[in-house]
Amino acid sequence: MESLCPATGFVIMLRATESSKVVAGGFGHGSNTNQLCFPYGLVVIDDDQTIIVADWGNHRIVQWKIGEANGQVIADDEEPGHQLNQLNGQPT
Repeated sequence: MESLCPATGFVIMLRATESSKVVAGGFGHGSNTNQLCFPYGLVVIDDDQTIIVADWGNHRIVQWKIGEANGQVIADDEEPGHQLNQLNGQPT
């Protein structure tokens, strides 16, 4: 599969007062579990310090626990589609 990711990497950072910390991504663009490609949306769950990212360029949903180097893919399909087990959509 040809990469649709741009040459720059994506990171998700938490900003607290004067310091920032990378909590998701930060290892360039791509499809590994420590990389993102066109991340489009995210949800932060404070209770267990989890971030859920819609990684649009990879057709997947990735979950990161704060402090972990790799995310866990919780929904994925290599090809977009319209079946219940496939992801399909693009940012509007």
